[in-house]
Amino acid sequence: AMLVGAARSRTAASSGGVVAPRRGGLVVARRQRGSEHHGWYKKYKAEGPDGFVRYKPPRPYDWEAAAEAAGIAARSRCFLDVGFQGAVVGRLEIELADEVVPVACANFRLLCSGAAPSGYTYKGSSLVRRNVRGFAVVGGDMPTAPGKTHSAFLESRYFDDEGFFVPHSDKAILSYLNSGVHTNASQFSITLKACPHLDGRQVGFGRVVAGFDVVEHLVESVYQQRGVPIKPISIADCGVLRDAPPELAAASSSLGSAAAAASVAASEGAIAA
Repeated sequence: AMLVGAARSRTAASSGGVVAPRRGGLVVARRQRGSEHHGWYKKYKAEGPDGFVRYKPPRPYDWEAAAEAAGIAARSRCFLDVGFQGAVVGRLEIELADEVVPVACANFRLLCSGAAPSGYTYKGSSLVRRNVRGFAVVGGDMPTAPGKTHSAFLESRYFDDEGFFVPHSDKAILSYLNSGVHTNASQFSITLKACPHLDGRQVGFGRVVAGFDVVEHLVESVYQQRGVPIKPISIADCGVLRDAPPELAAASSSLGSAAAAASVAASEGAIAA
């Protein structure tokens, strides 16, 4: 037994292993933990320098500086009256980022105004259909729409992603839910905290500037089953408080899809009227 143990010890030492004692007086070789540093080379070969760039959270969208750079005095604003148990318990005022995503903002504005060419409106739809705790609330479901979601535009159910300019770097940011690339419609989410994992996946288009405390209170106080409130939290009424500046309303026709362009051009006048 001593000869066998000595032989194994020599074998372990020659192979670069660590000698570990075992019961019965025998010793076995255990390979050292750790890599031979080949993984870094493989990672670099596969991903290049980008694979070693540290993640940096995006800076919050500077709403004031963006408006000044775009040369606009005031963005468009909409309101959503929060309905709970048959009563209006608060109002959300939402400012839209018209200067970077005009078609997405026009879609939201038309659905709030009741003048959408598709005939759909946010009035009577859900404000909090589901609450993902510590993340966001999901709303904008329309019971009469196919799949409970439809854009404001008559020609198409969805519209394209314009860009991911507004990061989810704070609470009260609105962005469109989607089922893949270029599938924006009516469903939206409102962040409850910074959600950087949504950047590049959902198109941010606005922020809640007043009344967000109502949403936070309902989220915390209404009993939920798997994130779904047992008592509906709906949009009792909605509308447009301030229309988009004329130059930004016209820009939506050049940045959006052909179908969205026709609908926006035809319907912006209906809101003003």
